[in-house]
Amino acid sequence: SGVDVGFAVVLVGAVALLGYRLPLISVRRRAEARKREIYVSLPFFAAQLANRIMGTGRRLSDAMRVVAEEGDGPLHQEVAHAFRLIDLQGYPFAQALLHVGRSTGVQAVMDLFTLLVYAENRAGMGLVATLLGASKEASENLRYSLEAAKGRAVIRGTVMAIAFEMPPIMMSALLPVGISLGVNLLGMPWF
Repeated sequence: SGVDVGFAVVLVGAVALLGYRLPLISVRRRAEARKREIYVSLPFFAAQLANRIMGTGRRLSDAMRVVAEEGDGPLHQEVAHAFRLIDLQGYPFAQALLHVGRSTGVQAVMDLFTLLVYAENRAGMGLVATLLGASKEASENLRYSLEAAKGRAVIRGTVMAIAFEMPPIMMSALLPVGISLGVNLLGMPWF
C-alpha cells in the first residue's frame, strides 16, 4: 500500500504540474500564432495606410483610424485598440500608437509605428504635408535639373551651329575680298 500512496502522490504531482503548464503552453502558442498573423498582415496594412494618406490627404491619425475601422485582421484590431485608448482614456495619439506597437511583440510593427510617429512629430505638420513637401521639392529639383540640361543643350547647339555655319559665312564674306586681293596682286582685272 506504500507503493500505491507514493504512486498516487507522484501522479497527483504530475497532473498538477501538467495542469499548471498546459495553459501556459496553450497561451504561448496562441500568442506566437497571433504574432505571425500580425507580421503577415503588416504589408497589407501599410499599403492600405499609405493609400488612405495619399489618396485622401488625411493626417496620419485620421487615416489610421479609418484603416483600422475598415480592415479586418489582428493588426487592424490592435490599431483599433489604440484608438480606444485615445477615445476612452485620453492617451495622446503617439503614446497610444507606440504602446500598441510594443504590445504586438512584432519588431517590424514597432519599427513602423515608431517611424510614423517620429515623422509626424518631427515635421510639425501632418505626414501628408511632409510627403507632399518632399514631393514638391523633388519636382522642383527635377525641373531645375531639366532646365540646366536644356541650357547645356542650347549652348552645345549654339557651339555646333557656329562651328558648322561659320565656314560658309566666312567663305561668303572673305571670298570676294580674297579674289579682290588676288586680282590686285596679279594685276588682272576683277571682271
